[in-house]
Amino acid sequence: MNIKAYPGLGFGVEAGMWFARSDVVDWAFEVGMSYQDLTDGFNNIDTAESGKWVGARLGVKASFMPKCNSHPVLRAGFGWNVATGDVANEYDIGDITESISAVNYFGGYLGIGWEWDLFRGRVTTGPEIYAFGGFPEQGDDWAVTGTFAWHFLVNF
Repeated sequence: MNIKAYPGLGFGVEAGMWFARSDVVDWAFEVGMSYQDLTDGFNNIDTAESGKWVGARLGVKASFMPKCNSHPVLRAGFGWNVATGDVANEYDIGDITESISAVNYFGGYLGIGWEWDLFRGRVTTGPEIYAFGGFPEQGDDWAVTGTFAWHFLVNF
């Protein structure tokens, strides 16, 4: 199993639809895509790595205490990520020894965060920490990555 951490900056786009609501928890389907640039400038010069981390995910979101303007959220689902450049070459992928330009990972994610509803619930914002775990397209080494994200959601 590989556990890696690479600082970088990125962005994502998500869409969701509520499918069950109650006084305790609101449930929504979500689909999202993200992009992260992992450039040399963020890393120590001795271990400089660069590359891209691109992904897509499909899952559910649970918003607890939905009647409150401030509430915890939980996200979980399936994901696909691709690492390119030096980041892809950092992972030990079994018998693959040649340099590779991209590695596809298929797996799942689990995240926990906090959201605040602003402007009578029209805008929601807050932090989230989530982990993605998946197997590479070739090989059998499980890889785990963590992400910190800050969500800005517009509710229609």
